[in-house]
Amino acid sequence: MGLPCYPRIVDVPGPVDLGVIITPAVTIPRLVEECGLAGIEGVIILSRVDRQKGWEKGLCQKAKKYGLRIIGPNSLGVIRPSIGLYATYLKDVPATGSIAFLSRSEGFSRALLDWAIDRHIGFSFFASIGSMVDVGFAELIDYLAYDYPTKSLVLYMEDGVGEARKFISASRTFAREKPLVVLRTGETGQTTENTRTHASSMVGREEIYEAVFKRIGALKVQEATDLFNVAGILSAKRLPQGNRLLIVTNTRGIGSMAANALLSLGGELATLSEAVSRQVQEIVPARRRSLNPINIGEEAQRETYGRVIAAVLSDTDVDGLLVIFTPQGCVTAEDFAWVVRDAFMKTAKPLLVTMVGGKEVKGGRDILRDANIPVYDTAEEAVRVYCFLYRYKRNLELLYETPKELKVEGARAKGDFAHSFRCLLKDGIGRLNEEQAHRFLRACRIPTVDCYLTRDGKEAVAITREFLGYPVVLKVSSPYILSRPDVGGIVTNINSEAELEEEYERLLQRVRKNMPEVRIEGIIIQRMLEMIDYELYLGAKKDKELGMAIIFGMGGVMVEILRDFSVGLPPLNQTLARRLMEETKVFKMLLHGYRGKAPADLSQLEEILVNFSQMLVDFPEIQEIDINPLAVVDGKTCALDARIIIHEGDYCPHLVIPPYPFCYVSSWSLPDGTEVKLRPVRAEDEPLVHEMMVTLSPETMRSRFYQTFMDMTHEMHVKTCNIDYDREVTMVAEIKKGEKKGIIGIGSLLIDLFGKSAEYALLVHDDYQGKGLGFRMTDLFIGIARDRNIGEIYAYIQRNNYRMYRILKKLGFREESLESLEDLLQLRLFLK
Repeated sequence: MGLPCYPRIVDVPGPVDLGVIITPAVTIPRLVEECGLAGIEGVIILSRVDRQKGWEKGLCQKAKKYGLRIIGPNSLGVIRPSIGLYATYLKDVPATGSIAFLSRSEGFSRALLDWAIDRHIGFSFFASIGSMVDVGFAELIDYLAYDYPTKSLVLYMEDGVGEARKFISASRTFAREKPLVVLRTGETGQTTENTRTHASSMVGREEIYEAVFKRIGALKVQEATDLFNVAGILSAKRLPQGNRLLIVTNTRGIGSMAANALLSLGGELATLSEAVSRQVQEIVPARRRSLNPINIGEEAQRETYGRVIAAVLSDTDVDGLLVIFTPQGCVTAEDFAWVVRDAFMKTAKPLLVTMVGGKEVKGGRDILRDANIPVYDTAEEAVRVYCFLYRYKRNLELLYETPKELKVEGARAKGDFAHSFRCLLKDGIGRLNEEQAHRFLRACRIPTVDCYLTRDGKEAVAITREFLGYPVVLKVSSPYILSRPDVGGIVTNINSEAELEEEYERLLQRVRKNMPEVRIEGIIIQRMLEMIDYELYLGAKKDKELGMAIIFGMGGVMVEILRDFSVGLPPLNQTLARRLMEETKVFKMLLHGYRGKAPADLSQLEEILVNFSQMLVDFPEIQEIDINPLAVVDGKTCALDARIIIHEGDYCPHLVIPPYPFCYVSSWSLPDGTEVKLRPVRAEDEPLVHEMMVTLSPETMRSRFYQTFMDMTHEMHVKTCNIDYDREVTMVAEIKKGEKKGIIGIGSLLIDLFGKSAEYALLVHDDYQGKGLGFRMTDLFIGIARDRNIGEIYAYIQRNNYRMYRILKKLGFREESLESLEDLLQLRLFLK
């Protein structure tokens, strides 16, 4: 073809940026080695490789040896239309656009790309990453987060994501700035793992993945067509404030279908305000006065569409609008499209359009698409997208909402319980008995009803007489019995000593008859709560890929049949705990009460969930746990039954979201003796951070941000307070004045994606400058950098920031001038 060729890559003169390997599998190790010798930094392997033959380890070793990165094998390649890079064997390639697409799959990726090209959807980036022997989802998501042409990301997943903690960290960073849409076709059916607890029986990996996507701020869709429909409209950043949709149509049947679809998906038909309702009634003929859907009829004029759309969009009770058009009457598709386009330009609300038909509506669709207005073939498709928009907004709220401050502490005598766990595991005992479990929960600040493990009826009588009083409950204690009622292993409402001894023996006989081979540890005796208002369930399980997950919902003997539960990931704060409750059906009863029963104390429930989460963080030995029921009586909540399974070893990840680093908390004193608490920032700190920022002098603000701000927004504070502790360490200096807390200093260490270097910045309030706090915090951050094996810290400061300059120089930083920024200095500290 007239192009120069070379027998080996090392023979190519000059530098080579990228190697693409499309050769038989047996040649790949040699060719990767040669690419490394040639100084190539990136290799894409399109060849098919048998994953069972152990290729991954060898290729990873070569990648590390030469410092090159590998995408593939079993990859379709990488496409970057804006620069003409088509490192793929696909014949049809997409146009330039703003959507990025990532997948491991070959077959589905090819089909999805063909479908997108047919729909004229452009891409900023397309990658099929195959076996992920080196580069995976996390690395590419990090790259795309800072890629200007990419406005949204579409992710197709069939199986694992690689290292889950890295994937979640990268995805959270991406989702803060740009929409992330996911289609996952993973495992189906319920978990087939052991069923020692309700947690392992009810919750499989897919339910935990749902919780992951909510937590990172991503939107999970159900169908392939939704991927690009949703990604396009999300990039316009028109999100509904609520789920109230108004439907305008020129045909009754399709409008009714849209309304039914909306209600079935959990949306709400918007109710017009009285004033707007009167406006619409003046425009629409009397016989068509259904006010949602609004059927303006086939005889509607162009002006009718315009007036109705303008009226309903002005209503604050309407969160979004769907306009349905069928080609009939005197209005052409083009006229309709221009009316919608004009309305779209004047509103910030989401406006979706359904145009039913083929050639007759093509011109109108083209007008709308040129204006980036979403237009759909069916009303059901449009309604589904609207519900996705609302769900996406709810997920984003988890990233941006400031939680209330709750007192979170580790377990009392944490070391003692950790030692007890080790002893149990050493003896081959993989669980706590119920008496031990209740004692452990109380130590972790989860209220329980006292219980005692007894070996015979006389001991039960003595314990009841001294500690409990009547009525009491008897429950069999055995590691092999999951549901006590199924084997006759529970007796309630025992009111006398004679009855207690008699029922004790009967219970043992029933259990031994129903399960003759089972080992019985004894009988648990508890004070009976006579009037339980609500029975809840609180549990957790550890997944082999995604680590620990928390389950909350309706409890009792029907827990696995009713299946009213939600799943979250630790660590939780107050906002996350409340959302976990809100996602269940039982929450409405807890909030408002039911049939004369008092509502639950939701603040106490939030605190229980947060303490439960901290317990899971503190004790990685916990493999599974059931608290069932978690009983609510007169608004107050306590645990009645608990089952805790423990395990030794690291075959499962513990937490895929980094917990609060308590190890960095320390105390220090100002020269006047004022005690300063130095600790990592929390999301709950936003009010204190805001109070500090608004009281800074303009000079101090300019020294930190190189400018002054007229208004410090919530979004700015979120990025300071709600951080990923794997990627960033932000420390605050906190003091107390009486009962009031305040923040007087904030420092941050922003770690690069490879963990090799970090940018340092510090801000000390005017009233506390020159008192040693800046030196103390900088020294503390140097220690944190060493602890994290970071090789270099660098900082940018203004040339006239003499205080900060002296601190950094005193601690060993070296000065470097920045030619492009004459008023700034860069100072570096090399730790290796």
